[in-house]
Amino acid sequence: MIELVFVDNLGLELVSLPIASLLVVYITGRGYLAGKSGNFNRVSEVMKEGAVSLGLLGAIFTVLALWGEMTWTLPGSYNILFNDPYLLMGIIFLAFSISVILNKGASTSGILALISGLFTIWYGLNGYWLGMTKEPLALLGMYSLYGLAGIASYPAMRVVDALLPTTQQSPEMQAQIKSQTVIHASMQMPSRTAVKQNWLVRHPLLILGIFWVLVLAAGILSGYVAINTIPAHLKSAP
Repeated sequence: MIELVFVDNLGLELVSLPIASLLVVYITGRGYLAGKSGNFNRVSEVMKEGAVSLGLLGAIFTVLALWGEMTWTLPGSYNILFNDPYLLMGIIFLAFSISVILNKGASTSGILALISGLFTIWYGLNGYWLGMTKEPLALLGMYSLYGLAGIASYPAMRVVDALLPTTQQSPEMQAQIKSQTVIHASMQMPSRTAVKQNWLVRHPLLILGIFWVLVLAAGILSGYVAINTIPAHLKSAP
């Protein structure tokens, strides 16, 4: 059985991670499918609907992580190992949700996720090297997958921005973005300039597919960790 340091709100944190992973894939997947029709307004509706739930989840992440950071409930440096990445994830979800709801674009939250992903991998590597759990490979795998998913968030959010209309976009600009998206590439031959300027959104299904695989893999592993640790936590509550 996997045994991680599992005290107080850490149980809820591990349970919420696979839920968040499934929600992210569901929201972006629905947005992509809506974008295949070229209906930007429908994409916006779908993304905003999901952003509300993701924002609430991000708020819970942030509150729990801040509570853990301030009360220091875990033994020693375990507070840093578990609460720091969790807080970063909460902030990312909040930033993404607010950006989508306000029609401000998601690329900036993607950059935040990319930087946070690098730090998450570093936390996982240090936890592995220091042997901070009885199953260091599970810890390393979970942190590495979430970190890689964070890195992949930037190009994925560029794809989302190509599908989302913003308050600054005129109908002509939306039409131009639509014509440059690979969803419609089979209907026309893009210019070399368009290819050069929009390489991140030329293959949205490939980019989103890599993102989805990483997010789902991280969610599955965190779910496996939670399933194996929750019984022990319930049996010996703090």
